[in-house]
Amino acid sequence: MTVLFVILIPAILLIGGIATDVTMLNSQKRHLQRQVDLAAMAGAQQLPSAAGYTRLAERTFEANGNCDRTQTTTACSGDRLLRTLPYREGANGWEPAPTPAAATALYVEGETRFRPLLLGAFFKDEDLRIRRSGIARRVYVSEPMATFTL
Repeated sequence: MTVLFVILIPAILLIGGIATDVTMLNSQKRHLQRQVDLAAMAGAQQLPSAAGYTRLAERTFEANGNCDRTQTTTACSGDRLLRTLPYREGANGWEPAPTPAAATALYVEGETRFRPLLLGAFFKDEDLRIRRSGIARRVYVSEPMATFTL
């Protein structure tokens, strides 16, 4: 009985640690995707103004990047907006627009660091990055409109 206990307790703790890391990874992926989507939607409404869409996308990304400071985890720290590019609809889907004036959508790419609890001992901090991208089309409406997903 004691031998079984000595073998099972570390195995159960290891499985619990891996499950916690996978849960944290999925949570950070979802949070980063929401950040990128919000930045793309906000910036797309400023097209074709190059300065306008970049500034608004950056401000929106940063405003939605900080997690609750009372959390003990380091989730959502290290977020950064990698790039914003004007896009347009092409024959094969979305493609980069030659100029912001020709753009009908905005492509946004963001990145964050992932710091696992258990597996962090086996990886260098700079190797664990999560990247997500999103694209939002400018909507031309006469009435103010909000778009979101749950």
